[in-house]
Amino acid sequence: MATDTQPLPAAAEALPETYRPASEQRGVSRVLRRFAGIREDILDWVPEERPRYTRLGIIIANTGVLAAASMIVALNNVTGVMWAWLVVPALVWGYIIISIDSSIVSSTHGVYSGKWRVYIPRLVISILIGAFIAEPLVLWFFKPAISTEVGKMRAQAVSAYQAKWVKCNPPDGTHPAGCTNYLLNLPGSPTTIALEIDHEKQLMTSVGKQISAIDNEVAKLQYTARAECSGASLPGGQTTGIVGQGQNCDQDRHDYLQYGSHHGLPTLLAQQAQYQGKVARLTQQLEKSQGSYGAQIQKGVAQQVALWQQGMGQPGLLDQDRALQVLSSQSGFVWLQEWLLRLLLIALDALPVLTKWFSRPTKYDKLYTRQLEAGDRLHEKKLDLVEREYTTTIDLKAKETEYSYHDGLADMAQRDRVSHGQRDLDQQSAIENLAEQLKAARRGNGPAPGPARFGGLEGR
Repeated sequence: MATDTQPLPAAAEALPETYRPASEQRGVSRVLRRFAGIREDILDWVPEERPRYTRLGIIIANTGVLAAASMIVALNNVTGVMWAWLVVPALVWGYIIISIDSSIVSSTHGVYSGKWRVYIPRLVISILIGAFIAEPLVLWFFKPAISTEVGKMRAQAVSAYQAKWVKCNPPDGTHPAGCTNYLLNLPGSPTTIALEIDHEKQLMTSVGKQISAIDNEVAKLQYTARAECSGASLPGGQTTGIVGQGQNCDQDRHDYLQYGSHHGLPTLLAQQAQYQGKVARLTQQLEKSQGSYGAQIQKGVAQQVALWQQGMGQPGLLDQDRALQVLSSQSGFVWLQEWLLRLLLIALDALPVLTKWFSRPTKYDKLYTRQLEAGDRLHEKKLDLVEREYTTTIDLKAKETEYSYHDGLADMAQRDRVSHGQRDLDQQSAIENLAEQLKAARRGNGPAPGPARFGGLEGR
């Protein structure tokens, strides 16, 4: 009875002859899976999981794109150059982040027991990288409000700085306490001129006192001369009491007339006039300084503030971060949006690790683990084989050495026996020769033999 052949199912007929492993796949998807550290030779056995790992590679690539964008924003804030010049360093930074994430994700492939011990360290690293990447992007998201706030903060800082200089440099030229680093070095200060006027007045007063003393002494001498010439008697015998212009009268007149010149009165009068003129000039200068010094102070303060503003430079990341903190403290909405965006960006960077952690082991993971285990077993067997080969070689060399040792001993023994046999033959030949000589001597056919040597020994 003939048996009818059952037809194959349509699905089975549609399968290619090489159903497993599947044919190689090329293109962008393969490159993306390389970001996740996927081995295509293993994945070819479960091609149904190619889309899954392609999406995982896309997540890692997105992290690199965010890192590059973050670097462009950060460098633009720091350097102030056009963003086109920052593309190359941004791409390098994105490549570094992709490399790190790829290394982290590829180290999680396989089936593990105690997954938290495997994933937590990698998750911590991903969170740290995400926090570093997120900050410039958060600042860029709030840039309009931050720029306005930075302008306000800088205006307040400039105003406070200017107020400090104005306070420490009043129009009267005094130097308040606590202003060591905020004093303007301007010529023609009213205080300096006033101090100089006081100094000149003190000198003028000192000279005036000397002139007054000389004038008083001249007046006394003049009074004495008049009394002498008029015949008036002064107590203490200061005058003679004789009326008339005699010798004493002339002498007294000469004394008071020459006293001033002898005691430097002309010089003192010249100095007094000089001091008076200088005080007058300084007084006029003080009046002018009091009217123009305020303008000089304003100009000097403006120059100091301008130099300080130039030193501030363009607003950087720290300025923007402080401005964002101020905005967050003023508005709960800004604070909430700031942290939601920051956490979202951190989560995007940690998403590859989180995806692997909270997913069940895939067929690829199982095959990957089995291949690792197979490789481990093959490695062990290879080591056992190599060890046995080396052990056998060493044992054979040891046996060969032992055989060589015994052969050497046998050779030495044989040479010793040959040597002893040769000595015995030599001794026997010597004895026979001696016996022949003795026989010949007895027959009178030759002299008596001398001492014979047997094997190098003297015979007796």
